[in-house]
Amino acid sequence: MLSDTQNTSLRTRLKILTKPFHDSLEATPLAIVLASGEISREQYISYLKALYILHKRVEPAICAMPEWENYLLDPHLHMRLDLLIADLEALGIFTESLTPNKILNTEDSFAKAIGMLYVLEGSTMGGKLLSQRLTHIKGKENFPVNNYFNAYEHQTIKRWGEYCNFLSEYEHKNPQDSSEIILGACSMFLEIEEILLAIN
Repeated sequence: MLSDTQNTSLRTRLKILTKPFHDSLEATPLAIVLASGEISREQYISYLKALYILHKRVEPAICAMPEWENYLLDPHLHMRLDLLIADLEALGIFTESLTPNKILNTEDSFAKAIGMLYVLEGSTMGGKLLSQRLTHIKGKENFPVNNYFNAYEHQTIKRWGEYCNFLSEYEHKNPQDSSEIILGACSMFLEIEEILLAIN
């Protein structure tokens, strides 16, 4: 499969080579019930808690990488930890007691972080549809609790475009890093699937 995609863009290769991992994640029971719009309040809280722990671990490590200074993309504009905190607190859950069970390996490269961000940022594109299926879950003052899935609201498509432009620039300057970026994306899909399978 890898040899068949070598002459295509990195974005296309990422889409093709991560598809089995994406499909496997979407086939998990919790992902299915989330997509159906029939997720319970308790399941949704567990889901948000797990994602909070993931983002709490990954986001600071991604943003701290000094290589971002060489590119126009500001990673801080592509983080959603604050949105998870807002949703959880609206549901009466305070995040101080939720801590990552592991940290991002210090040997993880900038290229791998780019791949991980591909997965996290790509998930915003389907978030709007999911948010419309979560309106039955209410928080404070009876408002829907879907900040995380609404992502950047009207800026979501723009932010995805900014990431894709950065990815193309990085590929042009560092073609040798493509495999590491793909590895980072695959590992992120696997970790999210592991998280969803661990939720009862």
